[in-house]
Amino acid sequence: VAPITAARNLKESSCEAWPSPLEAHLGHSPFALSQLIARSDAPFFECSPQNVLGWERFLPAEILFDPMAVGLEDTGVQHAVLEALDAVVADSTYASAPGLRAQLLERVVLSGGTSKMPRLHERLQAELKALVATQQGAPAQVKVLPSIEGDHTTWFGASVLAGTSTFAEHWCVHTPKEVELKQDDADADDDDDGMGDKESEESEESEEEEDSADSDGNSDADNDGNSDVDSDDNNESDGGDTQLLPL
Repeated sequence: VAPITAARNLKESSCEAWPSPLEAHLGHSPFALSQLIARSDAPFFECSPQNVLGWERFLPAEILFDPMAVGLEDTGVQHAVLEALDAVVADSTYASAPGLRAQLLERVVLSGGTSKMPRLHERLQAELKALVATQQGAPAQVKVLPSIEGDHTTWFGASVLAGTSTFAEHWCVHTPKEVELKQDDADADDDDDGMGDKESEESEESEEEEDSADSDGNSDADNDGNSDVDSDDNNESDGGDTQLLPL
């Protein structure tokens, strides 16, 4: 059995959530392992003939509510739940739904393999109540429902959603091939735009050359006309200077 599988099985079958912050109950950090193991009041649990767990079986759940105790920068799961609810309420789509936050607080449902730990929903409910009580506004009821199917809950939820009559109108499926085809179409559009710009530039250059040629032709014609006029004027001037001599 892979170590990660053994750890998962042990967590789901033998670990448990203490109903209140464990540090307040013990009088010291539950992650001070030397003190924890030396205690004589451990509620031992025989998970197998070879393995008996004491206080340490409450530590996995304790990390969920106080991750900073083991050096993690994440906030506790109770804060994450409340932030998610507030994000939904702040969404403009639900702005017209009065009392939505209170309704959601009464319908928190656990899912996933970790939710199989006994009393986890009770601990989360207590933590949420304490957190909501520190905020402004009317007190709200908090209800956390335990997981029924454990790590299969998300699958069952997705299957129910996929079975609705309107789901096909909203789904979005992208396979690697579809993504590749869309990228090819986008590249083709870019190439077409580039060819269009190039043709436009060539057309503008051609028009400029035609205008330049017309201008040169008009200039030559004007010069020829002026030259003819000058020649006629010179002839007339020569005729006026001629003198008639008597015979």
